[in-house]
Amino acid sequence: MIKAIDFFCGAGGLTRGLLNAGISVLAGVDNDERLQQTYTHNNAPSRFIASDINDIEIAMLREELGILRQDLTLYAACTPCQPFSTLNRQKGKDKRKILLLDFAKIVEKCPPDFILVENVPGLNNAYGREIYKEFLSVLRRCGFSEAAGLLDAKSFGVPQTRKRFILLASRHGTISLPIPQTYANQMSTVRACIEKYPAIADGEAPKAHPNHVARKLQPHHKRIVAAIPKNGGSRRDVADTSILLPCLSICLYF
Repeated sequence: MIKAIDFFCGAGGLTRGLLNAGISVLAGVDNDERLQQTYTHNNAPSRFIASDINDIEIAMLREELGILRQDLTLYAACTPCQPFSTLNRQKGKDKRKILLLDFAKIVEKCPPDFILVENVPGLNNAYGREIYKEFLSVLRRCGFSEAAGLLDAKSFGVPQTRKRFILLASRHGTISLPIPQTYANQMSTVRACIEKYPAIADGEAPKAHPNHVARKLQPHHKRIVAAIPKNGGSRRDVADTSILLPCLSICLYF
């Protein structure tokens, strides 16, 4: 079994996915201790370690977690995505960009067998290009081969278009990205995922179904919803544009 450490673990979404895939995630590391309760609740027995990545002594952490020299190990790192987003107003000057290189230092000190990095598409271009090149040079010095590219969540059964940059690296020969499992005419839909739940009106939150909640709508919102055709309509189909906000009416022409 592969033993893993999830750096920049946040509330533990990636940890949960790795656990579901049969990988033993021993700990998640994040500097925001407010996330500890959520992380441990959803990912026990994986431990939450509240620490800045620069304060981690990786050799000591591996020993503390019971990782032996012969164990297959994986380091996962989903560094903050905002620095690499084209929507970032700091124009590429966001200081969090170097967190990927801080992770690279961990890799250099105690290389794992495998690496998983996930981020927005801008990681390997736009504002992240130079950081990414430097990160790759570290991996190659450590004997890793890598495979990287964009993957879309909808190609793996998720009812959402969500493209992410994924890098996988291995010190055991070549590695490849997973092959999409579904095709355009077989994509999972939101309807397919939630139609088993009872219909609810706006503002309702049945206790029998956690997270099955509908936000309360204002009267003018209800008029807009009623004017949009079901099963695929949008505000572009609203004939009476007077019920739309001025900004939305303008957007219809672009």
